[in-house]
Amino acid sequence: MAGTTVGEIRARIELDMSNWTRRQAQIRNDMAQMGRSSANLSKQMALVQKASLAVGGAVVAGIGVSVKKAADFEEAMSRVKAISGATGQDFEDLKNIAAKMGAETKYTAVEAAEGLQYLAMAGFSVKAQVGSLPAVLNLAAASGEGLGRSADIVSNIMTGFGIKAEDSGHAVDVLVKAMTTANTDLPQLGDAMKFVAPVAHSLGYSIEDTATAVAKMSDAGIQGSMAGTALRASLLHLTNPVGQSAKAMKKYGIEVKDAHGNLKPIPELVGHISKKFEGMTSAQKTAAAAQLVGVEAASGFVTLLGVGEKGLRNYSKTLKEAGGTADKVAKTQMDNLKGSFEQFTSALDGLG
Repeated sequence: MAGTTVGEIRARIELDMSNWTRRQAQIRNDMAQMGRSSANLSKQMALVQKASLAVGGAVVAGIGVSVKKAADFEEAMSRVKAISGATGQDFEDLKNIAAKMGAETKYTAVEAAEGLQYLAMAGFSVKAQVGSLPAVLNLAAASGEGLGRSADIVSNIMTGFGIKAEDSGHAVDVLVKAMTTANTDLPQLGDAMKFVAPVAHSLGYSIEDTATAVAKMSDAGIQGSMAGTALRASLLHLTNPVGQSAKAMKKYGIEVKDAHGNLKPIPELVGHISKKFEGMTSAQKTAAAAQLVGVEAASGFVTLLGVGEKGLRNYSKTLKEAGGTADKVAKTQMDNLKGSFEQFTSALDGLG
């Protein structure tokens, strides 16, 4: 260090001290950043952990819901199996149609299985249940009634008229046409047919002619069981007249059978009696009807006389040509946002 002055030595020491101070500040700054990074990392890890738990919970919840839906479906199908006695491939066919309808319609597979239960309770074979379920779904969608209730109503009516399962689509079309063109609904039609269908069928009357009479009574406010009992009483009095009914038939010259000895169709029968009552006042017609078919059935029968043979025949023809009505009405009912959402959620339910 020879030749180095005291001033130079002092200046170098001061420079070294300044550099050391800056390094110490940098070290402290680096340590502070590391601390902040560590804290931030901890927060991020906590968020990841929470997100993982949330996702895991959703997955677990989804699995739980799916398992419950599957369990509900299996339980519903077990009831179908117990009622129908189906085993093997027959039972698989029932499961497949319920699952298929659950995926393609607004109704879930469990609801479709409920429909199968009612069809099985009505004595439908496995083949008949599989073939009838789509029509029952259309009926439920068109009427707004529950699937089980709809299946119960249509199966009872079909049994009452002796309608075969392969004709369930037509039976449903007739019912939907009647309830969309007359002052009645599906439960009221079911109540009416419950009383009159077996009698009408035994007399050879079709579902169309019977539904026509019920519909026209309904338009006059005689609905449900009232229409059914009134029509049943009228038919029984006319086909097996005793007492006052027999006297009235003789008095007015009423013939219920045609030239071939067959019972006249309802429109023709009403037209025949209407002619016999020509020239009467409304009060006289009501009194004559009460004597002919009984007091309780008189108001309903007078209503049919007012509609007349032509009106009854034309409406019955409309019901006979009702093919495709249920499907059309059901699709119209579902052609909206709510309907689309119901179909979507039903499909998700099936996926579950």
